[in-house]
Amino acid sequence: MGQPAHFADRRVARLEASILGIIQTALADVVTPLSAAIDAFVAMITEAADPESEAETDEELLEVAEEASYEGLTLIEEALVDATVRALLVDTPLNDLSAVAIPSEATPGTDA
Repeated sequence: MGQPAHFADRRVARLEASILGIIQTALADVVTPLSAAIDAFVAMITEAADPESEAETDEELLEVAEEASYEGLTLIEEALVDATVRALLVDTPLNDLSAVAIPSEATPGTDA
């Protein structure tokens, strides 16, 4: 009776080993993609939390905003110059040009 019990114990041991192998393979198949996703998330968090990276991003945003504001100021200046020139043209009568004093022809000490 000793031999059949020994063979039964060996079968049980082999069966346990193969079941453990199946479980380990299944767990590895599930955990490996999760591990890769976790590593990717950690890298994203590390990059987002990096003060140098954040400072560089802030500087880039500031440069873009500054450039846009200068472009806006240029457009405003052009509009102001255009409006001033138009106002001067409207206020200046074209038929009486003798009323306009030319500094090179004005005599010093007299009102032109």
